[in-house]
Amino acid sequence: MKRFTRQTAAALLAGSLMALPGVLLQPTLALANSTEVLDKLDASEAEAKQQEWSTPFDKQPTDIPAAKGSEAPGQSTAGQLSFTLEAAVDKAYENSLDYKQAELDLNRSWEVRDDAKDYIDYTPTRPNATEATTFNKLLNADLNWQMSKKNLKIQKDTIEVSITTKYMDLLRAQETVAYANKAKEAADWKLRATRAGFYVGTVSQPQLVDAEATAATAQASVDSAKKQLDDAYNKFNIALGLNAGDRPVLTEKINYSPLVVESLEHEVSRVIAESPTIFKAEYNVDLASFNREAASPYNVGQIDIEKAKLAVGQLKDGTEKSVRSLYYNIKTLEEQHNGLVEALRNAQTNYQATKVRFDVGMITQADLVAAESQLAKAQKDLLDNEAQHTALAVTFQKPWGASAS
Repeated sequence: MKRFTRQTAAALLAGSLMALPGVLLQPTLALANSTEVLDKLDASEAEAKQQEWSTPFDKQPTDIPAAKGSEAPGQSTAGQLSFTLEAAVDKAYENSLDYKQAELDLNRSWEVRDDAKDYIDYTPTRPNATEATTFNKLLNADLNWQMSKKNLKIQKDTIEVSITTKYMDLLRAQETVAYANKAKEAADWKLRATRAGFYVGTVSQPQLVDAEATAATAQASVDSAKKQLDDAYNKFNIALGLNAGDRPVLTEKINYSPLVVESLEHEVSRVIAESPTIFKAEYNVDLASFNREAASPYNVGQIDIEKAKLAVGQLKDGTEKSVRSLYYNIKTLEEQHNGLVEALRNAQTNYQATKVRFDVGMITQADLVAAESQLAKAQKDLLDNEAQHTALAVTFQKPWGASAS
């Protein structure tokens, strides 16, 4: 086992062994930076011990929790596929090869790191070139492990954001088809009444042509809505690994709640601090620094460091813009929400009054269906708003999940 003190390890990183052959870490790394790196390594070791990290090969690296309830995930009592949002996300974890690959990468990087750690202990001794190389191996192994953890989080959050969006898109597509069918029914009833009027001479030719055009447009809208619904089902089924012809029932009801943000600046800082994408980019700076002196030609190492730092800056700038854009889009939807709720309330009142008039014979079936169509549109508009809000709110919390998808 290679043994050296913490001070010796810092000296290695600072380049005190520059005269020894085969040393990868040279004096261009400052001692202060070296101590910071060691602090990261110590924190990593403490985390590993706290979590009692292990990768038993007699079970899956990560156990995906089953959906809540007595029924199997994605299966209703009637035998038809059904999913809550949580069950859909869990099913997507099981189906994602990228997620499974990230799990295996994490387990592999831990095995490499754990093996490298076994060759090092902090006890006094004068290091040689072999010990310096051994320590550098541990640092690189630890960085790879840390990055693998972040990559797994990226994959997990990407799935959550993606499935939430697909789930909401499917709900919207279903509601759009429902409204399109009702609008088509209303157009057909109007056309029927218009033709009757035309035959008895109470309706003009232009009015009949207009009614026919409205009915044709309504039919085209139904066809378009059905295609969009098929596309939404297809994307949802692919993500969950379902059959192409499956039409699962979505049982989740949208629980609308305005986004509460006390300080947008704080949220921007939070996302930047929590972003695994930025974390990985910052560790690339560390990796470039560790291998500074190994680069050939010599100046290439410093260029790599500057490039890595520039990538971090670009990511932070892009993340800040993304968070602000998401916030204002969400707030726009919230400003529209109250108006849509009021529009639905008015449509419901109008339909109820129309139904009473129809029941007593004061109006025709065409008038009643027209009121039903207006109600269906108000319901669709409100659901559109709430579904978009739900998807954007999840993305706002984990914007890296959207950028990685």
